[in-house]
Amino acid sequence: MTKVAILGAGNFGFALAYYLGRKHDDSLDIHLYNRNPQVADFIAATHTHPKYYPTVELSPAINVTSDLCAAVTSAQVIVLCVISTALPSVLAGCRDQLRPGVHLVSTIKALDDHTARPLSESVRTILPDTSVTFNVLAGGTTGIELTGEQYLGATLACQNAADGPALRDIFQSPYLRLQLSTDVPGVQYAASFKNVIAALVGLIAGLGFTTGTQIHVLALASGECQRVALSLGAQAATFAPDSQCWGNDMVMSAISPDTCNRHFGVLLGEGMHFQDACDQECRLSKPPESVHTLAALEKLTDLSAYPLLHFLCQLRDGAVAAHEIIKVIENYPS
Repeated sequence: MTKVAILGAGNFGFALAYYLGRKHDDSLDIHLYNRNPQVADFIAATHTHPKYYPTVELSPAINVTSDLCAAVTSAQVIVLCVISTALPSVLAGCRDQLRPGVHLVSTIKALDDHTARPLSESVRTILPDTSVTFNVLAGGTTGIELTGEQYLGATLACQNAADGPALRDIFQSPYLRLQLSTDVPGVQYAASFKNVIAALVGLIAGLGFTTGTQIHVLALASGECQRVALSLGAQAATFAPDSQCWGNDMVMSAISPDTCNRHFGVLLGEGMHFQDACDQECRLSKPPESVHTLAALEKLTDLSAYPLLHFLCQLRDGAVAAHEIIKVIENYPS
């Protein structure tokens, strides 16, 4: 039996545990970790989530714990569903319990806060054991959709191509189709950059513009982000329209009213100051990853060559007002 440890029992981690429990019945030994003992105990006792999923019941076969070391010991696959800023401390806290050759599968849609590089590079400084592989699962999948019978798509990028089929078998079902890739850095760029696109599209919505203008800005902003990613060595196929970690995830994040990055942008368009909008999102759900991604983009490249990305930086710094994005659109290079 394959032991799978899911680290993080928030919105997506809980939903993924539910999905895998339904898909595999008893063929996986699933362990769900949450650092808060009260939340872990609640889930273990009721099989539901106290905040996100009060009516969705986990399989009783899933082990729920607040003991990180117990969760990862002997696990062949560890799914990372924690926030990006918590990843270093989580991995450092359990590295002595990791078995050689364990497969890490990251669902984190962010870059390293300090270096602005993909998390796969940061992990290497914490886990120098080269037998540990870092893989990425990214696509237009929200937690609530994973708990229902919705047809979804994602990209599974594997450090070693030979690991792809076996890892795909764990996650794929008729309701979740996976594309295999070896572009681990590029898929991380795609999963992160789409956060900023969602904020820009939300800003346009907050200003009162309809879908046509929102999609126009989405297309322009996606072109900017694609150019940045390719300059950093990402594969072109990762940023193709039919790429699940890009075309799928980007459009879903930018258009769906349920995503925090789009909602953050809507608040900006409605006139809220950048930090106030960020604080409100933190109170409602979690910090919008677009804020961290924007800061990472500034470290990665000169954003003055990318009008919309540059505008969002200026808005954050108080140098422009939200409505001035219209000047950027009207004067956008042909």
